[in-house]
Amino acid sequence: MKILARQEDIRPLERRTLLRGGVLATVLTMSSTFNFAQSVADTPSLSVLAELCDLVIPETDTPGAVAAGVPAFVTVAIQHGLEGADPDFDYAAWALQSLGTDFMTLDREQRYRRLDALDRRALDRASAGNDTAPWLVVKKLIVLGYYTSEIGGAMELRYVHQPGRWDADIALQPGDRAMSNDWTAVEFG
Repeated sequence: MKILARQEDIRPLERRTLLRGGVLATVLTMSSTFNFAQSVADTPSLSVLAELCDLVIPETDTPGAVAAGVPAFVTVAIQHGLEGADPDFDYAAWALQSLGTDFMTLDREQRYRRLDALDRRALDRASAGNDTAPWLVVKKLIVLGYYTSEIGGAMELRYVHQPGRWDADIALQPGDRAMSNDWTAVEFG
């Protein structure tokens, strides 16, 4: 049996109640944002992650991964074990060991070449089981962080809030950007 409330039993929402709730929500949001920013700022490996992010998705005619805040995203994603990341594993130290301890002192082209060699080893199916698995986790998080950010999803990709009708065959022109839709459901590798 369903009991319906009578009109006289329903109290209207008072403005003070609404304001108290809004203030509480704002304070909670600000405190969690501060803790997030503080925990990321305290991470010593953030500069290594920032360099890796910049090499994977550099700034071009659109902002790159660093401008999109991807290094902070990767740090928090690792802490939460996103995409199979091990929160107890130091990915930045592993990267420096794999790329050479002098990696951060090299010029940009040399850093890119070393990272490219690591990337090729990691993606080479014939050498499956090699020691490059941590790089695949980091690279996956960089791509995920970038393309789910506002910059990646709305500036790098073509974003249409209400795309309209569905067309099975769309002619692409040179310079057209990929559509920002549910690409995260695609399995890579």
